[in-house]
Amino acid sequence: MKRMLRIALTLIFFSLGGISFAQPSFDCGLARTAVERTICGNQTLSQLDLELTDAFSQERKLLDAPYLDLFLKQQRAWLSSREKCRAEDISECLANLYRARVNEINALIALRGGWWEEMVIEGEPQQFVILRDLSSALPTLQDAFRFSGGGTDSLQCDLVVNAPKGHASNFGAICRTPKRDKFMICGDDMVGNAHVEPITTSSPSARDLAVFTLSHCFGG
Repeated sequence: MKRMLRIALTLIFFSLGGISFAQPSFDCGLARTAVERTICGNQTLSQLDLELTDAFSQERKLLDAPYLDLFLKQQRAWLSSREKCRAEDISECLANLYRARVNEINALIALRGGWWEEMVIEGEPQQFVILRDLSSALPTLQDAFRFSGGGTDSLQCDLVVNAPKGHASNFGAICRTPKRDKFMICGDDMVGNAHVEPITTSSPSARDLAVFTLSHCFGG
């Protein structure tokens, strides 16, 4: 009798929604694709979708044009990439995609509104972070300037890229000082590589800076 009572109570508990499952950021009643239906039917994926939406909202608040436009374009490309997950391993594929994207955006939030950019250099794709808030890079760059014989003048930098390697940051920047015109400088925050070079083009691009950084300071 007691066993039957426990079973009845359990059934009532579930029928009344005693256990609540996280719902994703979108309305599951409007789910149309296999990806959307899979997310709606999977507790882990629903939770990851909520985490991604939260991270996306935080990063979006940190950006303005044109950085925001680029970030939104990258997010649309990521959403399209979900459709490549095959039916036989769709849940695992989606979970891996979501976790990677959440980690990527959280890393950008920590950088106060930078963004990832892939560049093909010498035939190999390389991932860089273009920094919008330069404060995280300035201590390393200031040390690199001093190690290179530049002295202790304060750097003013217009563009900074980071070529992360493991736990190390490898920064490259276009900077100037009160006594010196613009130059390219790079340094890493683990090994102590440093290099300074005069600018030979009118306006080096982020890719020019990335190539310079990989050539001289990629040693974390």
